[in-house]
Amino acid sequence: MKTGFFFILLCCYCFSHAQVLTPAGKRELLTAQQDNLETYTDSVIQTGKEFEIGNLHSAKFTKRTHPFFESNKWEKGQVIFNGTSYNAQTLKYDIVADRLIYFKRSPTESFPLALKETFVSDFEINNHHFKYYKGQEMKPGYYEVLAEGKATLLVQWRKKESLSSDGQIAYKTLSTLYLIKQGKYQKVLNLFVLNFMLRDKRKELKKETNKLSIDYFNKLKAAKTIVEEYNKL
Repeated sequence: MKTGFFFILLCCYCFSHAQVLTPAGKRELLTAQQDNLETYTDSVIQTGKEFEIGNLHSAKFTKRTHPFFESNKWEKGQVIFNGTSYNAQTLKYDIVADRLIYFKRSPTESFPLALKETFVSDFEINNHHFKYYKGQEMKPGYYEVLAEGKATLLVQWRKKESLSSDGQIAYKTLSTLYLIKQGKYQKVLNLFVLNFMLRDKRKELKKETNKLSIDYFNKLKAAKTIVEEYNKL
């Protein structure tokens, strides 16, 4: 498939140098080349390992900013494919695209592959566990699992793309908390709302959390601790 793609580009290159094109002709050729690239990028690729099913991935980033979770470095992790866990050495989570990226290496070719979310239900990267969810109040996609049990606490990571003052691309990281309890998906606006959602164990929960030194200025960490204590009751 890759050979065919580069053959197309080579043909376009040779054609463009074989004759003088008018401005309109150049625009038409450029559009055709872009269409060929998009078609190739969107095509499904399947390589050697079972979980290596996806599309070629590209992302906009600079030395200072990127669309990935935490780091722009390839990380070790695990991929859960159709219920089976696989170790992977080169993973990134593209928050903007909401796709797990695997860098495929072989003796003949290397490229980043955006794995198909329909097959990858869970993955772990840099000690963070992500799971694909669909809920009534939630956008379908990957959510980090902070706590799991009678109540499950999830965080949806997002990055908002913009341009900085110097015209460079920039990303702002955003997060939204969700609680799943008794089959209901609810957005957690703040810690007061979270405690209200867990009010069935209010007295016991308050007693246990008062024993802990919870940093309430760190919303995610505090929420994680509260739900973990609730699940112990």
